[in-house]
This record gives sequence, C-alpha cells and structure tokens, in this order.
Amino acid sequence: MTNKSVILSFALATIAGAFLSLFLFVGMTHAATKAVLPIKTTLPIVIKETKDAKSVVAELNEEARQFGLGNMTLVGTIEYAPYEDNPEFTIARIKWRAAEYTAGDSGVSVELTAPLQTEFAANESRVDAGTELEAVGDLQSLLDDLTSLKDQASKATQGTAEKTEEKTETSETTSTSSLAPSSSGTSGSYDFSDDDGDFVNSDVTETKQEWQECSDRIALEEGRYYPQQKLVTLDGEGNVVSMGACEDKGGYELLPTETEMCTPFVDSAGSQLVLQEKTRWFDKDGNLLKVGDCVDIEGEDPIPAEKVYGDPCSVLNDFDAMRVYQSYREMANYDGVTYEVNSCHVDYDAYYQVLGDSSECGVRHDFANNLTIQQERLYYMDAATKTWLTLCQDSTTTYEHYAASCDALIDWDAGKVYPQSRIAYDTPDGTQYANTCTPETGVEYNLQTEYCTPKYDHDFNAATSYAMARAFYEIGGNREYVGDCARTPTESFEHRYDMDVCTMVHDDDALQTQLFAKTYIDTNDDGRIDLTDCQEYDLPKAYTYMGQVSKKMVFTVNDSWTVPDNVTNISLIMIASGSRSSYSCRWLPAGCDGQGYVFNNYFCDGGTGGFGGQIFEQQNVPVTPNETISITAGKLQNTSIVTQAETFSLSPGGGYPGRQGTQIFTETCYANYGDGNQKAVNCVDGTCKQTGGTGGNGQYLPADGNTYGQGETGAPGGTFILKYNSPNYDYLICNSTTVTGSPSATTQDYSKAFPRPDNHTGGAVAITYKVEQYRRFDGSILEKPVN
Repeated sequence: MTNKSVILSFALATIAGAFLSLFLFVGMTHAATKAVLPIKTTLPIVIKETKDAKSVVAELNEEARQFGLGNMTLVGTIEYAPYEDNPEFTIARIKWRAAEYTAGDSGVSVELTAPLQTEFAANESRVDAGTELEAVGDLQSLLDDLTSLKDQASKATQGTAEKTEEKTETSETTSTSSLAPSSSGTSGSYDFSDDDGDFVNSDVTETKQEWQECSDRIALEEGRYYPQQKLVTLDGEGNVVSMGACEDKGGYELLPTETEMCTPFVDSAGSQLVLQEKTRWFDKDGNLLKVGDCVDIEGEDPIPAEKVYGDPCSVLNDFDAMRVYQSYREMANYDGVTYEVNSCHVDYDAYYQVLGDSSECGVRHDFANNLTIQQERLYYMDAATKTWLTLCQDSTTTYEHYAASCDALIDWDAGKVYPQSRIAYDTPDGTQYANTCTPETGVEYNLQTEYCTPKYDHDFNAATSYAMARAFYEIGGNREYVGDCARTPTESFEHRYDMDVCTMVHDDDALQTQLFAKTYIDTNDDGRIDLTDCQEYDLPKAYTYMGQVSKKMVFTVNDSWTVPDNVTNISLIMIASGSRSSYSCRWLPAGCDGQGYVFNNYFCDGGTGGFGGQIFEQQNVPVTPNETISITAGKLQNTSIVTQAETFSLSPGGGYPGRQGTQIFTETCYANYGDGNQKAVNCVDGTCKQTGGTGGNGQYLPADGNTYGQGETGAPGGTFILKYNSPNYDYLICNSTTVTGSPSATTQDYSKAFPRPDNHTGGAVAITYKVEQYRRFDGSILEKPVN
C-alpha cells in the first residue's frame, strides 16, 4: 500500500516553506506564528483503533541537524471522526502534545507549550510507519521547547560524567581495557562512540557484562517476530558503562493473527458477489500491528445476482415498434444486505405492447386534406395498472369529409332566407360535423311566414310568451318550409298577473300570506289570454307583528266558551245580579159602611230599593286548552263559571244596599157612597202615593265600560180597601180601574196593590287572556293566544 493512495492532508494553516526558513524563527520574539512542519510517522496507525502516535521531523538540512531536530521525537494522541463529504474516508486528528529528546544514552521529554496539530483522511484501515504528514502550529514555541530539552539532556549527561570520574579516582584497580583514550589525550575525557557506534566509558576499570532483553524484531512480511537481546557493560555499582546493539537471540515465533469478513466484492463483469476476508496481525502482547487487504475466501462460491425490474429503473419507449421495454438491475443479497451488482439495463426481451385510448381525446380537422383525424393517448398495461405515455395526439384513424345541408338562415328583419351547408363526416357513433352551418354564397329567397297552431309559446321561466310562426319561401310555386315552428322575435308578450280574481290564503301557523294570481297576456290580435288558473304568485308575505294585548270576553246571559289553543290561564271578573226591592204595609181597625159591609183599610210606604250585585276578581285561573266552560249570567239568578278545575258562583245582591222609600204621615180617609164602592179620599189627587227608595248601585266592569248588578227601585206607596162578607167585592188600586174577583181574603197578593218597577240589572262574567296580534297582508288582524 503506497502512502499517496491512503493519505489526504488537511492544512490547518496556510504558511509553508523549506525548513531553513522555519529554522530562522529561532531568536525571534514568541509570536504565535503558525507554519507547516513536515513529519514522518515511526509507528503504524490502525484507523479507529490506534490511540497514540510518534513521528520525527522529515527533510532535515544540516543546520537543522546541528540544532538537534534529528534527536527529537514528537508524541501525540489520536482522535477519529467520520468524513461527511465522503463516507468511505475517516478523519484522523493527531494532537502532538509532547517531545522526546535523546543525547547519548540520556533521554528527556517535555509537554509542549503549544501542541502541534495534524489532520488527515484515510480510506483504508492502516497507515504504515514512515508515512509523511504535516504538523501545523506555533513552530517558534516548538523550538523554544527543544532548546529547553537540550539543556536538560546536557545537565543529565554532565551529572553522569562527574559520577563516573569520582568512581574512577577511588578505584583501587586499574582497568586493563583495550579501549583507547580520546583523541584529546586528557585523562577522564569520553569518546562517546567506538567503531561500531556503541557507547563506551574509557575510564572505567572494573566492569561486568550481561545480556538484557530488547523489544522483539517484527517481520510483518514473514508473519514472524524475532526475540532480541543486547550486551550491556556495567561498573561495580551497576551503572551502565556501555550498551551494545540489539540482536536476534535465534529462532522466531509466528505473529498472532485473526481474520474477519470484509464487505463482499461486487463483481459486475461476472454478475456476482465474491465473499472476502482480511487478516489482522498482533504482537505477542496483543497490540495490533497490521490489517491486511481484503482477499477472496478460498472454497466459498460466489453469490449470483438476480434481475430486479421496476423502480428505480425506467422503461424505454419505442413508439415505432409500439413497445415499451422494461429495465432491470442485477442485485444480490448477503447476510441480510442487498447489493447492486449492475445498474439499470434495458431488457429487449421483456416489453409491454403500446396501446391507444381515444376516450379522453377529441378529433383534429384537416380541411386541406378533407379529413378528420381521431386523436388518442398512448399507454401500456403493467398487470392491472394503466400507465400513460403521451398526451392526446393524432392516431391512424381518419374520416373523410363531405358536404351536408343545414337549416336555412332566417333574417327576420330583412325578410330573407339564406340556404346553408356544413362539412360532415361519419364515425361508428354516427354523423359528426366539422364546422358550423355557413350560408351558401349568392343564394337568397324572400321570407314569408304563417302562424302555427298553437299560436303562442309560453316561456314561464322568462315570463314571456312568443308568437309561433313557420317560415317558408317559394321556388317555382312550391312552398318550402324553413325549419319547424319557431318564435318570432317581433311578437313577444310579457306575462301579467291578476290577483283580484283570486283569493289569497293565510297561513296563520307560519304567519304568512300566500298570494294567488292568474297569469295572462295581452295580445295584439287575440286580446287577453289567460295562461293559468289561480296559482301561487310571488313569495309568501310575512305578517306584521303588532304587539301583545289583552283579549276580553263579556257574558251577560247563560252561555258557554271554548278555551283557545295555547291558553292555560285566564283572568276572571264576576258581578252578581241586582236584587229586588221590598215594601211594608200598615193596617187600620175594621169598620162598617152604611150598607153593613165590613172592610179593612191598608196603606204602604214607598218600598226600599234592592241591593246591588257583589263583585269577584281572580287572576291566573288555570284552564285547559280546548275545554268548554259553562257560564251563567242574567237577572235574579246566580252568576257562575264552571271549569274543569273549579267552580265560581255569586248569589244576587250582596253589594251596595238600596235606599228606604218615603212614608205616609196623613190619615188615610175612606167614604161610603152608598153604592157599595169605597175609595180613599186622598187617592183622587194622588197625594197618597209615596216614592219608593232607589236600588243599590251596580258594579263597573272595565272589560266593556258598562255597569252590571244594579238593585231594583222600591215600589211606590199607597192605600186600598178590602171588603169582606160581600158576594162581590171591589179591589181598588189608586188611579186604576176596578178589578173584580173572588179570591180568599187570606191569600191576597199585596204586590198588585204595590207594583215594583222591575228595573234591576243582571250579573255579568268577564274573561281576559293574553294574545299577540299580527296584521295579515289584506289588513285583517290575527290574534294568537299566549300564556
């Protein structure tokens, strides 16, 4: 795997250049200068798994090496994120947080003051060691940190040299080592490397050697790892004097591996899925070293793809062949996942027949070629689904034109007839026409008309009647009729309505009046013609609400009354009949006349007037709609009303009392004339006739403004003589003729002597209930009872 195929660098800063220009930052002020530093990884990175990284500076020039950049290793932490622009890549972000510096056998490290950043995207699972990247950040701060590391390393190296020198001076023995002193010739100086590059302390005299373990040498290409060791020389106190290079112990071990399934390889050419796997290598501690490429699995048969028709593949229309070819994709399924092996292809062996449908299309007239062309929409049937391919367009079905006659054109104003024709064509549904009727050029006839029977056509919707006439013209004496009977535009008659001959109908329930009228026309020739009998005319007319009033009923004789609908209570006033008057008589001792007849002399004062009738009032008397109420009223009888619920009754009188009549204060005289006739002397001039008292006042009835129940006036006073022991006796009444009779003296009716005027008045009953009044359209009033 080449680095260029895997790595996509993302520059976090735009400043770039050769290292020499970078190195020139030393000595400048600590400005936050961001630049690009080329680096090279020293360990492999397994994408999404490796967490730590190490790198060294690449492309060093001599000046950079002398400064110590070649001895510095950057240590970083890796984070991963998906790459939104391309899901096949993964973004890796490395934060170079620390630096390690090696000088001789001493190594020191420091956390960077300003960590550097590296960001790249990889589309494979592994980035090999040695891959070149770019670190971006404040390089001046990095150089400052490196200067500090060099100082720390120098101090560590100096301390080690002093300790070694002190031990050398106190040693009792002298080393017989064959190592040569440094070229300076000064005792106690160091030559830090021998011919092999190993670290050697030339002043140590007592030493010992031992093998120490090294990290295994890993040979990924061989799938092996080789255990290594190095020879270390120690002084008497165990301090390292020299350290040899790591070398193989001999023998090797196989690297631990495991395999995992890869996404199947889509073999489009073979129309199949090929199953693949990849190998992962680990060191003996289980750290991932490498992830291999995906390779075919031996012994596993490929999965063949199947054709899948329909969406998202589209069909191919071939209107020349009248076919619609289907398209398909090749798809294969593995482990519940469906893969597209090949994209859409046209299958010329799978097609639908193209059909035409003219049911929703019209025709096109080609007058130049004397044809009418039927149009249609093309479609195909997929199972029971109808799929349209086109809008309406010409089909191969055509119809030839021919001339057809029309009704003649009538110009009523000019009195002309113009023969007409039009273009026709025949279809399976019958004769059709390509244009409207057009008058023939240069041909006309004089128009004549005659009335039809019936003469008038009545259009009730338009409220107009028309005279019906039939037009004709003559050719060679023959009458040719032009069309059927038709309305004449010059004779029309507006409909009129006569309501006077009809009766309007009141709908008291709906509170409206429906008018009725006869429809007629006034014609020029035939006068008035009635078109209808009385029928509804115009919309119903609503009653006019006048308000709520009290309805009063007064009864003065025996009667009955039916309660109207909706009335459930009434107000009641009753007045009793006035009573009759009374009178009193006084008797004088009996005497004898000259004939020896015995007689009694009586006289009476004027009678006392009768009592007026009493009055009774009751509000909210409950009644039942449509019940019949019995009513009694009049003279000298009880005044009463009887409902289903209760009875109300008043006896005569009981009201205002009558006045007393005048009395007789003079002696009543009588005379015997010798002929058997006796009469009171004072009766001759009427002075014995006393006035009766006035009757008691009656009661005023507001319902009609009259007074009822007036008491009777008392009878006038007077005298009379009653004779006994006579075969014939005379019964004399003042100022009246003699009445002859023979009643018994004990049963005389004194009222005949004192007649009462019979001028009292009877009782009355008044019933009141509420009604709402409405004025009908004709002005009459509707009263609707209410509670």
